[in-house]
Amino acid sequence: MDTGRGGLPHTETTTAAAGEPFPALLRRRRAELGLTQAELARRAGVSVRAVRYLEQGRTRNPRTASVRQLIAALEPEPGTPAGSTTRVGVLGPLLVEVRGEQQHLGDTRGARLLGLLALQPNRPVAVADIVEVLWGSRPPRSHGDLVGSAVRRLRALLGPQLRPATTGRGGYRLEGTPEQLDVLRFEARLGEAKAAGDRESAFRALDEAMACWRGPVLAGHPALHQHPAVAALSRQRLSAALAYADAGIALGRHAEVVDRLEAMRDDEPLHEGLHARLMLALAGSGRQAAALALFDDLHTRLATELGIEPGPEVRAAQLHVLRQEVPPAGRVFGSSNYLPRDADHFVGRVAETVRLTGGTAVYGICGMAGVGKTALAVHLGHRFADRFPDGQLFADLHAHGPDGPLAPAAALDSLLRQLGVDGARIPERLDQRAALWRSLLVGRNALVVLDDAAGAAQVRPLLPGGTGSLVLVTSRARLTSLDAVTTLSLDVLAPAEAVQLLTRVAGPDRTGGDPAVAEIARLCGYLPLALRIAAARLRDRPLWTVAHLAGLLRDEHRRLAELSTGDRGVGAAFTLSYRQLAEPQQRLFRLLGGFPGPDIDAWAAAAIAGCGPREAERLLEELVDVHLLAQPALGRYRFHDLIRDHARATGLAGPAAPRDAAASRVFDYYLHVAARAADVLEPTRKRFPPAGSPPAHAPEFGTEAEALAWLEAERPNLAAIAAAAGRDRPGHCWRLVQTLWRFYFVRGHVDDWLRTHRLALGVVRDPVAEAELRKNLGLGHWRSGDFAEAVGQHRRALALDRANDDVWGQAKTHNHLGFIHARGGSHDEALAHHRTAAELYRAAGDRCGEARALVGLGDLHYHAGRRAESAADFRRGLDLAHEVGDRWGEALAAIGLGFTAAPRDAHRHLERGLEYAREAGDRWGESMALTGLGMVRHAEGESADAANVLRQAVTLTQEVGDRWWERMATTALGRVQAALGKDAEAVVLHERAVRLAREAGDEAGEAEASAALAEMPVVRSKRGA
Repeated sequence: MDTGRGGLPHTETTTAAAGEPFPALLRRRRAELGLTQAELARRAGVSVRAVRYLEQGRTRNPRTASVRQLIAALEPEPGTPAGSTTRVGVLGPLLVEVRGEQQHLGDTRGARLLGLLALQPNRPVAVADIVEVLWGSRPPRSHGDLVGSAVRRLRALLGPQLRPATTGRGGYRLEGTPEQLDVLRFEARLGEAKAAGDRESAFRALDEAMACWRGPVLAGHPALHQHPAVAALSRQRLSAALAYADAGIALGRHAEVVDRLEAMRDDEPLHEGLHARLMLALAGSGRQAAALALFDDLHTRLATELGIEPGPEVRAAQLHVLRQEVPPAGRVFGSSNYLPRDADHFVGRVAETVRLTGGTAVYGICGMAGVGKTALAVHLGHRFADRFPDGQLFADLHAHGPDGPLAPAAALDSLLRQLGVDGARIPERLDQRAALWRSLLVGRNALVVLDDAAGAAQVRPLLPGGTGSLVLVTSRARLTSLDAVTTLSLDVLAPAEAVQLLTRVAGPDRTGGDPAVAEIARLCGYLPLALRIAAARLRDRPLWTVAHLAGLLRDEHRRLAELSTGDRGVGAAFTLSYRQLAEPQQRLFRLLGGFPGPDIDAWAAAAIAGCGPREAERLLEELVDVHLLAQPALGRYRFHDLIRDHARATGLAGPAAPRDAAASRVFDYYLHVAARAADVLEPTRKRFPPAGSPPAHAPEFGTEAEALAWLEAERPNLAAIAAAAGRDRPGHCWRLVQTLWRFYFVRGHVDDWLRTHRLALGVVRDPVAEAELRKNLGLGHWRSGDFAEAVGQHRRALALDRANDDVWGQAKTHNHLGFIHARGGSHDEALAHHRTAAELYRAAGDRCGEARALVGLGDLHYHAGRRAESAADFRRGLDLAHEVGDRWGEALAAIGLGFTAAPRDAHRHLERGLEYAREAGDRWGESMALTGLGMVRHAEGESADAANVLRQAVTLTQEVGDRWWERMATTALGRVQAALGKDAEAVVLHERAVRLAREAGDEAGEAEASAALAEMPVVRSKRGA
């Protein structure tokens, strides 16, 4: 009868000598070998159905040949002695079996080491983890050697079949098979249960998984009980037990469920889900009294140990028992997918997918209407359904539905029914439903999508109580008050992804690689809903072209209307969000729609709304919370383009008076605050008084840096405000532009400089203001290298100054013309203009202007080669600027002295000028100072340092748009590179300097650059050849 230790009986009977039923013996032996039913069937040459029916005891008279084939398949491999397999078990007390003999290791360090490795089979275990388990926080100094010795002893004990291997990172790994390690057998059976195609197979696989357990993980080894791997396995055991019980009760296998759950009841004495299932199984087995006694026992323990009453799941089970209701057979938990249909043509979201599927947690997917929150959640649910075998559940919370948000109790009713809970078992109270929901998800691996949540209060009762499930909550509101939720703010698609979505929905034959597709994507704001609607319209209108659709969308006043089709519309989606706002939020939303700039801060919003900045900031943040505003930077708020269109249209639908009042406040705000910033930048110069009323609330600027920071942050808005004012508030327009010229000058924003001044000249009617604007526009052309236009604008300004009898204006125009002619090489004309400027400034009593005229004279003499006269004028200008407190004039004079002085003094003057320029945020002055410093350091023999400084200077001149100084810095850098032996780089630099001078019409600069180029050996050798 016995084939040897570990074999099967050679008998056709169904009972072994020890009395074990043959089906149970067959299942146990297959589990020990780590075989699936399909693998055993292949090995034995029988059908999978035959194996399944034999194990289930459904075959009363099995064929003798089949039994013999199965016995042979379960025998050890030929040539392998019976009982030669080494086995280690941790699903209970540590079990070690070597060559059929059980080894008793006790609670030794060797036992703990083996247990730790067997907990994580075929996975590396770090030495640090081993040391922590063996010695805690105070390991001996020689712990590394001791670990190595313990591993060697284990290898000697286990033999060649099961050896702890050394990993490449200094740890160890226990490599084995399901036949050798019970953890692997358990995991294999769980995998078989998840892959089962029918209820019966799943139940049997779970039964085999539970058979791997002999008690709590590593019972008798308390040092390991707190290890994460122990906790994870214990959770898996509980999850498997609950799934096994659900499947068994649904199949009517109550007695088998009772046997399994009774075996682990003492290990989980307070787990309500396990006790509820055991009560139902006992009742189904006809043991009603035992079920009620079990309830009483649990009730007493919960009250005594935790001070709580049994939850709704246990109460519902008790009610079934009292009513003598045998639980009906039903579907297996998690066998259904309740998710809506997956989105067609899903694109992008790679980074978001990685983040949302990296583990089991609760994620809030937040974003504006139409950004694709639901599409992403549903797509992930379908794509990764196999990771969540206990079901994919869905609840639409209707935050923006016609009947208002769904009550949490109603949502729980839907979710519980999706879990298979009979309606009669669902409690009435919200807290009881939530408790039942949480208990049913304990130990489960389910995916739950809670779509269109209104807020934290609605979501909180719907969250699971433990880990194991993935919950995706979509909401237009930020769920910041939910501590358990990790929020992901979903942005619009990347441009390339938007084009891809358009092409897929419309069809490649409709888009045909037309470059206008990219424009359509941009006009849709890369918003998925808008892209899908636009693509669908293109697809369904054969006569439309891509260019035609792009033309329709370019009109911002009809764009939202074009992005609507059937029951879908971008504007309609935004309207639902708008209706959820409180009245103050709605009012600010409407008023912001009329703001001409790209973004806004709380100060400007306060001006628009006519409130204080704190109130404005609160309202802005509330709009951010519901994704009607974005926050691209701290303190800055921005509309998505399509939401801006909606806000503008919503505002235009209301009365005009509030819009007009808000517009007046915002135009006054920007004009007055820009004037204050300009006063800080240049307190010594006079300006036109601002129009309108000063704002009730405005930022204060204590330093030039603060004023410049505000101007830089508001630069796009200032240009937009000027353009909007030019349409119906010309006085605000030209005053604002005149205020900004100094900012443009020192920061080098030449494009804004030229564009805004041309705009202002088109609306100004004040001849004095026109003269001032023409001077400033002329300087912009001078900076960009267009000397002819610079001279032309200043001549027209000078004519206006004379007609206006404006002595101060004439002095300023002459001084500008002196600088312009000096750059152009017309030294005599420059000299005449600067001298006239100095005289007129003195006549007007403007000592600051006189100091700047002296700086101009110094600049002229320098370019004319008269160094001594240049230094004298710069020195007089420096003293006078210092006397009147003109720090910018001081900086220019100091930099000029740096170019004319001997190297030891030049360095000091240039550093002083650089310091002034940087304090004032004057990037133009900084570029000049750096150019001079680079030249001085080169003269002092510090060529490597000079090269670094001059590279900075070249970069700055390019950024501020000064082609003349860029040529000068480039020539200087070319000479330094030549001195460093980098001839190839030097030639490139000199050639660029020649082009810059030629394009600017700078004959003197071109001659200097050409001479430097001609000095290069490679150029000389080519000419000699």
